[in-house]
Amino acid sequence: MTRKGENIFKRKDGRWEIRVPIGRKEGKTRYKFLYADSYAEAKQKKLTALNPVEKKETAVPFPLVAEEFLKKARLSLKESSYSRYHRLILSHITPFFKETLFCDLNNFTVSAFSLALSEKHSPKTVFCILILLKEIIRFGEKNGFRCDVKEIV
Repeated sequence: MTRKGENIFKRKDGRWEIRVPIGRKEGKTRYKFLYADSYAEAKQKKLTALNPVEKKETAVPFPLVAEEFLKKARLSLKESSYSRYHRLILSHITPFFKETLFCDLNNFTVSAFSLALSEKHSPKTVFCILILLKEIIRFGEKNGFRCDVKEIV
């Protein structure tokens, strides 16, 4: 018999524990655990976790997202890695996508970009540029911008 309920429990230490299903692995449900100080707050956290915030539909130019990615990356990268990323973005990625909005990116545009790169550069260089493009897209999606690219590389 399956169990049903809200998966909200009061712990011995007085906090409320929330179990939110995140998927299945090997036939078993995997859970994410959240904690709150009151039952009402726990219920609100559960609703927020189950219904994630919709992604923004604003039309942001791709070069702007790439620039924000570089600003954020500068804090966590070594100077040599940052300068390489900066050079690759300015010389290869931004010129191709300068007129493209981030929300207009899709697998077709990325494939066209990859094909254009492969005509001029070695496979290693193309691979590095596509990995960087993938990181920029992931950064944009993490910051709430929608994009239709399913998979790169």
